[in-house]
Amino acid sequence: MSSEYKNLLQKFKNNVPIILDSGVSTELERRGAPMRKGQWSACVAIDAFETLVETHLAYIEAGGDIITINNYASSRLMLEPAGLGTQVQ
Repeated sequence: MSSEYKNLLQKFKNNVPIILDSGVSTELERRGAPMRKGQWSACVAIDAFETLVETHLAYIEAGGDIITINNYASSRLMLEPAGLGTQVQ
């Protein structure tokens, strides 16, 4: 078990607030990641992967304990109009 995971569990057990990343899509947009109409930030992993990684790293460096996946509007239903429906399992 990693030390980060142990620290997170200790915080949880001690009822210490756990910090999540937040507003990732808004931050991606602020950093210039392209937002496709209808899919907003769902395509960032394809269109601007480095920006996605840098954004999550910034949340970690700022003290985020838990990083969520960038899955807003990433279903086949939302990605199909962008021609990316086949890239979803």
